[in-house]
Amino acid sequence: MKALGIENLETLEDERAAIPMGGTDPIIPQRTLGFGATSSLVHPASGYMVARAMELAPRVADEIAPRLRDAREEMTRGGGRLRDGGVLE
Repeated sequence: MKALGIENLETLEDERAAIPMGGTDPIIPQRTLGFGATSSLVHPASGYMVARAMELAPRVADEIAPRLRDAREEMTRGGGRLRDGGVLE
C-alpha cells in the first residue's frame, strides 16, 4: 500500500493463521479417505485449496458411490455385516 501512496488510518484487526503445507501421502489400503488439506491439496505457494477441492469433489464422489453401492448389495445378499471402517465380514 505504501508503494501506491495509500496510508493506513486504522487497523481494525490483525489475523494470523497456520496453513498446513503438504503432508504425507495416503497409505494404501487405509480405511479413512483424506480430502482437502488432509490429502495434500493445499497449494504450496498460496495456501489455498478450496478451488482444487471443489474441482476434484465430483470425481471423487463418482468413484466412491458405486463401491458403496456394491458393498451394500453384497452385504445384503450374503447376510454379512460391515465392521468398523466399512470392511465386510
